[in-house]
Amino acid sequence: MQAGVLPENDSAVLENLWKMFNFYVSVFRQSEADGLSPQFVASFRRDFCAFVQKPLVAQGWDRLRAADQLGADQEEMRRRWCP
Repeated sequence: MQAGVLPENDSAVLENLWKMFNFYVSVFRQSEADGLSPQFVASFRRDFCAFVQKPLVAQGWDRLRAADQLGADQEEMRRRWCP
């Protein structure tokens, strides 16, 4: 695998990214329900935004979105957490 390029057939990488994005969205949903402290949410926001800025991760996000594997909650989380 070339650095920074997600191979078209690397389903394991996409599956792991999907799991990570779903983990983050679970935190986002809990934060929306006021179930978490503002400090905890701020920490996850910073971590998520740094994560999705990585070229390989951003490419995986785009591929999962194009395949309709990311939903409205993930899109809303990214829009609100990473303006």
